[in-house]
Formats: sequence, C-alpha cells, structure tokens
Amino acid sequence: MYPPLHFQYLFDSQKETTVMKCGHTMRSQCCNEMISRNKFSCPICSKSVMDMSMIWRRLDEEASLVNHFYLRCKRIHREVVASKIGF
Repeated sequence: MYPPLHFQYLFDSQKETTVMKCGHTMRSQCCNEMISRNKFSCPICSKSVMDMSMIWRRLDEEASLVNHFYLRCKRIHREVVASKIGF
C-alpha cells in the first residue's frame, strides 16, 4: 500500500518535497517511506520513481542463474534415469 496522498498544495508547504523522475511531487518523508517498503512507482501515474536499470540487471542475473541450475539438474536427472534403465 502506498503512503496516503495528502492533496495539499505542496509548494507552500513547510515540509520538504521531492520531485520524482516522472515529474510528480511528493513529500520527501512519504517518498522515503514508500521506497523503504520496496514501492518504486509513483502513486499517481505508476511510472518508476527512480532509475531501475541496476535492479532489472540484478533480476536478469538471478533469473539466468536459476535457469542454469535448472538445466544442470535436468541433465543430471536424465543421466540418473538413463543409468537406471541401462543406457
């Protein structure tokens, strides 16, 4: 769940604000709370609020490792089955 939208004119506010990558403005405290809860999209337009390229690269690397181990286990399984049936 996102932090609440305050619907207040933020430019007259005494509290610090953050302009996100998408151009929307949010209280800095709310933006930091949102990010600490692993929410990385604007609550107004759903665009990413930060550069996500490093995170996507990390996820791609993890997916590649999972695929590598899956293929290795599949090969080992075939070898075990082949040895059991005498190939």
